[in-house]
Amino acid sequence: MRLEREATVQYQYASSTIPGLLQTRAYATEVLQHARPREAAALQEDVDARMSRQSILEGEDAPYFRALLDEAVFRRAASQPAVWLEQLEALLEWQKRPNVTLQLLPFSAGLHDLMGGSLTVLWLANGKAVAYLEGSKSGELVEDSGRVEELRLSHDLQRDKALSPEQTTEFIEQLVKEIRTCHPAEPT
Repeated sequence: MRLEREATVQYQYASSTIPGLLQTRAYATEVLQHARPREAAALQEDVDARMSRQSILEGEDAPYFRALLDEAVFRRAASQPAVWLEQLEALLEWQKRPNVTLQLLPFSAGLHDLMGGSLTVLWLANGKAVAYLEGSKSGELVEDSGRVEELRLSHDLQRDKALSPEQTTEFIEQLVKEIRTCHPAEPT
């Protein structure tokens, strides 16, 4: 998290969930409560920590953030339609920011070497780049410049197969429309 705060540019690939920096409180709570059993206070502390990280993407010196989201991210909805709808609408708001770009990698892009986990590549102000590989139960910080470059190239090759940011926005808007049609809001 320290390196994340120092980054001037951040690329992410997510294979199955919305990246933590873009999660709503309700979505983060659902994701984190399934990660491991814990008391409510500990869960709330973890959610608060995740939410506080979002300040990284705000302000004048916010880094450029690009998230490449596998289609599986959008096909594995939150358990409650209202939570999922709120999360999708939050993504649409993030997409409007000048320093945030979201792109969907469709299933039609085929098999690739980033499947099964997530990747974060951080460019630091000192010119150094590092990467972080994360699976469901482990993570690895990669500082070797040659390996970081290989991971960046893997990200770039998949980004070339992704929908444009505009197409991604249209895809999310369509999901929002479907949820609203299937689960209309309760009258107040």
